[in-house]
Amino acid sequence: MLKVNDVWAGYEGIRIVNGVSMEVSSGQIVAIVGANGVGKTTLLKAITGQIRVMSGEVEFEGVSITNLPPHVISGRGISLVPEGRQLFSLMTVDENLNVGSCTPAGRK
Repeated sequence: MLKVNDVWAGYEGIRIVNGVSMEVSSGQIVAIVGANGVGKTTLLKAITGQIRVMSGEVEFEGVSITNLPPHVISGRGISLVPEGRQLFSLMTVDENLNVGSCTPAGRK
């Protein structure tokens, strides 16, 4: 379902994620763990199109989504739930999570 193949990504030419590969099959639950500053969020931002992949490829359901715009990737069903300071503060947790249902994929 989701395949990350030798992805390199970072900010302003500085590599943070160096050659990460992984596969997540349908029905699997996967956690990315590590200390602060090791690239977990950078990897997720590269997968969701919030930052550009410098090299490598991200595939979802057999189709490359590498460097597609975030709204296109979100429309295909992949999104990143932001941490506390990036939520809509006047909305409940449930309302914040339901923002993702605003796309056709989220309404399924």
